[in-house]
Amino acid sequence: MPEAENTIFDHLGLRIRRAREALDLTQRELAKQLGVSEVTLQRYESGDGRIPPQRLVELAATLRVPATHFFEDFPGDAALKDNDGYVPVGKDAGARRLVEIYLRAPKSVKKQLLSYAEFLAKD
Repeated sequence: MPEAENTIFDHLGLRIRRAREALDLTQRELAKQLGVSEVTLQRYESGDGRIPPQRLVELAATLRVPATHFFEDFPGDAALKDNDGYVPVGKDAGARRLVEIYLRAPKSVKKQLLSYAEFLAKD
């Protein structure tokens, strides 16, 4: 597989994994919801498997994000290598809800949401 082609699959896998973790789902749980094997989902998340377009739509619906979410911040390798600042929200329902709202928000609103959240979080 050519290097540039592999990069998109790595990017998609990272975005899928982060969205799954934001909902506190295991790979096994998500795979079961999608009707695929856990190994297949592991391949998607690791960038080793080609993801059919219909599967991306199913993933988006299951993970409660728009399908375009998986392509945000691409192209460029920086998004793939920069995991600094990534914080899984785990079982915190409020944090998950905030992440879900942010992920669904149009790009034009995301900056405002972040500014407002930072303003509210100041001591």
